[in-house]
Amino acid sequence: MRHFKILGIVPLAVFAVGTVATAADLPQSWPDVLKAPIFVEEYSSGIYVRTDAGFRSNKLGDVTAITAGLSMFPLNRRIDDSWTAGAGFGYKAGWLRADVTLDYGARAAYKDDVPDYVAKVESITTLANGYVDLGTWAGITPYVGASAGVAYVRAKDYSLLGPDTNLYPAKWKANFAWAYGGGLSYGLSPKFLIDLNYRHLSYGDVSTNAAPSTAEIHFKDLKAQEFRAGLRYILD
Repeated sequence: MRHFKILGIVPLAVFAVGTVATAADLPQSWPDVLKAPIFVEEYSSGIYVRTDAGFRSNKLGDVTAITAGLSMFPLNRRIDDSWTAGAGFGYKAGWLRADVTLDYGARAAYKDDVPDYVAKVESITTLANGYVDLGTWAGITPYVGASAGVAYVRAKDYSLLGPDTNLYPAKWKANFAWAYGGGLSYGLSPKFLIDLNYRHLSYGDVSTNAAPSTAEIHFKDLKAQEFRAGLRYILD
């Protein structure tokens, strides 16, 4: 019986010695689990191109109508919402960035029933923009910015006293334009970034430029709240 006990103990001892030896060969600490790379916008500096598009909420400061030499004040002070799209190029150096953009604001309809005025306002803006990046967390960079430039505005498809009557050609008017806003960017790769942004744009006044000039509308203090999504691509 004693022999059987000895035979049972020997394999257990061999197993224990082998386990200790194997443990001694293992590293004292396990390496950290590898994490997926996060592209940080701070590293993406240089010349870039951009494109943006989004929703535009148009605002109208005031409107005056001139009919037969008399000033009238239509009851409607609202202008429809529309959309905007544009592109530009710029340069990023560290936490500072600057670019030049060209944007189109699609036609926004204005209508008043007393009297029956109809027109559509559209714009083209070219702006010089400056931004300050506010740091990067997990690849997300918030920023703020301001802009100044020129807006070309026209009131198109003007009609007085019903559709298809009193239609006059529209002319572009150049105004000083300015804007401010901010947004968030995220690095999809070291060169590609997605950009979600808000912009408040002020782009001046415009008239319908009717002929004869005794029947026209003056739109004053045009503004827009823009909510856009875009892409930036770093060239070098």
